Amino acid sequence: MTDEHLSLSVTELAARVRRERMHRGWDVVELERRSGIGRTTLYHLEKGHTQRVRSSTLAAIARAFEMEAGQLMGAGDDPRAVERRLSAEFDRATNPAVAEVARERPEVFEGWTQDDWEEINSQFGVGGQLTPLGALKAAEAINEKRETVRQLQVVLETHLREVAREVIETFYRMVQATSANAPSAAAMKEMADRLGQQLPAVGDRPAR
Repeated sequence: MTDEHLSLSVTELAARVRRERMHRGWDVVELERRSGIGRTTLYHLEKGHTQRVRSSTLAAIARAFEMEAGQLMGAGDDPRAVERRLSAEFDRATNPAVAEVARERPEVFEGWTQDDWEEINSQFGVGGQLTPLGALKAAEAINEKRETVRQLQVVLETHLREVAREVIETFYRMVQATSANAPSAAAMKEMADRLGQQLPAVGDRPAR
């Protein structure tokens, strides 16, 4: 990508970089630390003062945001992507407590993906938008889910993967049965018995 062939105007690029930074609860100092781009350069870029932005600068900023440079530039945007982005921006605007907590507790949001941010910003409390405490609890719940998924991925790479699949399948069927129609006591007992048969087998499986 050359400096002369940017797919966004300087003003649009400035707004996008600023939006992505604020979306993560970062200040310019944090973006400087993560991207390796000088604070002065970032300041002028976000103000729209930079008429020729180096492709290396864009690449470094995109890496800090954990996205491709093309995504930062808006290359390949389609109506569905635009709609999703506008929806996410609306959710962020209606949940300002999320950005507040992200600024005060950045470690809670370390390594978050775009989907994680969209999930928390789309949540609401009992009376409407999340409070700071509610936002923190929601973030911690997302982190717990992320950790559970990570642990499951590790298990699926071991000799216990078949047992893990069977257990997850049993739980999934229980959830599906509960969601559709209340299962009979006999059906619930059958699923519980099946689960009980699977779990003791874990210690009997030889390591590979």
